[in-house]
Amino acid sequence: MNIPGITDNNIEIFASDYPECKAMHKGRVVRFWDLPERTLDRLTGMALSDREAMRTFREEGIKSEKLMVEIWVWCNLGRFDYIPDFETNNGRVNLEYHDCGRRGKCPWEFRRCKRLKTQTDTLTPRETDYLKQTAKGFTDNEIAERMNLKPNSMISLARRVREKVGVSNRAGLASWAMRTML
Repeated sequence: MNIPGITDNNIEIFASDYPECKAMHKGRVVRFWDLPERTLDRLTGMALSDREAMRTFREEGIKSEKLMVEIWVWCNLGRFDYIPDFETNNGRVNLEYHDCGRRGKCPWEFRRCKRLKTQTDTLTPRETDYLKQTAKGFTDNEIAERMNLKPNSMISLARRVREKVGVSNRAGLASWAMRTML
């Protein structure tokens, strides 16, 4: 697999020290604000048009548009992976699930960042937590204990997540979770 921005003209953005972002572009690591103007304009437009995220910045007292944009990018594009965050040939932005380390503790969770999406649906925070623990190798019994779920609730949760992800068994679910979340 090729990492975008190393061997192609696409851009892979990744989280650095909060809220700073960096990117792979043209074979080197650059600061977020040193990306091409077209890329910055597109991402700035997306960030500033996200009404829910903008409300969180007002609630937190953040007034700098530049800081708002970089935080929004950090929350929505900060995962370093093999899918380009910005496709230079068509201007497409691929938002992603980024486990920033603040999941479950961030007062702005799912308001600044987006929920994990499958091809057909969006996962709830509880379903996302289940998937995260599945990716880490925990059994359903261990997950049920950690999430304080009764056996029937665990069975229902696991079935619902497999249906949303589009897999028929736990191995397929674990594989999807590791590709998507880790």
